[in-house]
Amino acid sequence: MITENLYPFLSFVPASVLVGAIKVWRWIQYADERQAPTVEKCLPAPGDSCRKKIEELDDKLADLILYVVAVPPALLLWYLVVKHSFHIEFAGQWVPTALILSLFFLLLFCRYVVLVTRRDNYRLGFNGERLVGQELNRLMLDGCRVFHDFPLAKNWNLDHIVVAPSGVYAVETKMRRKGPAASGQKSHEVFYDGQVLQFPRYRDAAALAQARDQSIRLGQLLGEDLAGVPVRPVLTLPGWYVIAKSGGDILVLNPKMLDNAILGCGPAALSPEQIRKIARRIEQLCRQEGL
Repeated sequence: MITENLYPFLSFVPASVLVGAIKVWRWIQYADERQAPTVEKCLPAPGDSCRKKIEELDDKLADLILYVVAVPPALLLWYLVVKHSFHIEFAGQWVPTALILSLFFLLLFCRYVVLVTRRDNYRLGFNGERLVGQELNRLMLDGCRVFHDFPLAKNWNLDHIVVAPSGVYAVETKMRRKGPAASGQKSHEVFYDGQVLQFPRYRDAAALAQARDQSIRLGQLLGEDLAGVPVRPVLTLPGWYVIAKSGGDILVLNPKMLDNAILGCGPAALSPEQIRKIARRIEQLCRQEGL
């Protein structure tokens, strides 16, 4: 026999069935993609990793929103059904059940906020990588080869690679939100002393370390194809004016300065044939699954 305390939990059955049906439908859709007429993997576009993360979060949000929307009506339905069926007012014995469901709704709402915040961050990164990618693609008119979203390892990607006559560049893009200005520093300025990035309100050395590690990893993957030419790490900060107070092993600049920095970076280190050889190797690695 169904008691009054089971009604609120039974009210979630329709939403659960709908979520399950959606998941089955998605699984069928993914299975159909394996029968696509083309099997060759396309070269990644700027921000492909961020785009895929956004799509995954969209799926999670679609599932979650069903529960977020269903909980308040479920609580109201529970109260009305119990009151009508048992002809009694809302009694103290149901308070624990109401608290449990309310807590469940609060957890769902908190989860929703976390997913939306994470999606906004990926969206910000996607826009930054796309902006930098557009700037770098122009270099192909000057004999450079440009690649995006290069897989360094499983779950580890390099935003951009440029193979130019002046050398090979591993380009990492970082989008940083702006805040109020600090003493002695404008809100759009970032100082670089070769060791750390000084933003108006905080310091960042992790981005430099990441750019350095990625260039080392790329050099390991390319190996002998580089012909002794080192991979130069580049960190680009869209929307920021970089003031370099001293030199460093990492090139830090605004995306609009990338063409001058790469095309005007000393004499040619790579011949056209070497550029083609390195580019072919990078393209092969880009098409490999689970690198």
